[in-house]
Amino acid sequence: MRILLTEGSGLTSRQVAGRLGALGHEVEILSSAALCLTRFTRHVRAVHAVPRFGLDPFGWLDAAERIVGERRVDLLFPTQEQVTVLSALEPRLTLRTIVPPFAALMHVQDKISAFRALSEIGAPQPETIVIASADDLSRVKNFPAFVKRPVSTASSGVRRVKTSGE
Repeated sequence: MRILLTEGSGLTSRQVAGRLGALGHEVEILSSAALCLTRFTRHVRAVHAVPRFGLDPFGWLDAAERIVGERRVDLLFPTQEQVTVLSALEPRLTLRTIVPPFAALMHVQDKISAFRALSEIGAPQPETIVIASADDLSRVKNFPAFVKRPVSTASSGVRRVKTSGE
């Protein structure tokens, strides 16, 4: 099978590419960065430039659909947050992919929903404070702390702060 990964910058993509390649699949990747981690595995046969998903998710999807058609890709395999747009629009897609139902994905996709879902079942988690307003910031007492955007990856949405001023 010719499989196209939705992202090439993360370790997940690199590991998936290696495993799929070892199983005999032809692996290609989408990337908004010219130099991405997954590019440097022997299992990747091609890298295709696409718009940055975070800045233009629908432009990314248009490019992905075009590349799937041009390259005769058998499966678009989501490895990062691109799964959200694929899941939301899955009934209208012109390509084959594997995604969970959008409602199930939204239950865990963002960090706040995941925190609440894990809390509901009593799963252990690091100390977490959901900040809904500036007043909530006074509840943060332990430093250093990590401030996270609800939907993001470590490279673009996580910041370490050492003081309440930061």
